[in-house]
Amino acid sequence: MHNEQAIQVAIAEVAALIDGTDVVMFTTRNGEGRLVSRPLAMRTIPFDGNAWFLTALDSRKVGELKADPRVNLAYVNASKGTYVSIDGRARVSVDRARIAALWSDSIDGLFFPAGKDDPHLAALCVEADTAEAWTSASTAVGRAFDFVKATLTGDSAALGSQKHFDLHTGLRTTSSR
Repeated sequence: MHNEQAIQVAIAEVAALIDGTDVVMFTTRNGEGRLVSRPLAMRTIPFDGNAWFLTALDSRKVGELKADPRVNLAYVNASKGTYVSIDGRARVSVDRARIAALWSDSIDGLFFPAGKDDPHLAALCVEADTAEAWTSASTAVGRAFDFVKATLTGDSAALGSQKHFDLHTGLRTTSSR
């Protein structure tokens, strides 16, 4: 498979894994080097190797990104049995068209009462480098069955799979837990 095609396949697979997740945990490093996580609302713009959010320009996370743009996004969708961690670099944009495209009256209006033209509002883009994904059965009965199967056979692969995605090369590797 051509490298660009492999990259697009990997991005599409990650996009399908995180689709349907409502909230993502966004992790930065503070000035002391400690990890700091906070929830961010997912956006309707599909993941294309970049994940987009809205934030305030004067937020602590924007200050932290100036010192260290490396971030992690953690997605949990227990109803689908998917768990995804994305490593990347974040950047802040004040592109008003991008902000308008990301805007949701029902969510963002609570945090930004001045609306999408608020001069303190910014778009936050995470350019993904790699992703780790764990998948398992999506129902409690399915997970219980897989646990019993793994216990009886001694094969932890019955519990689900783990995949690593390099979103710059398209390399995908799969392993059992």
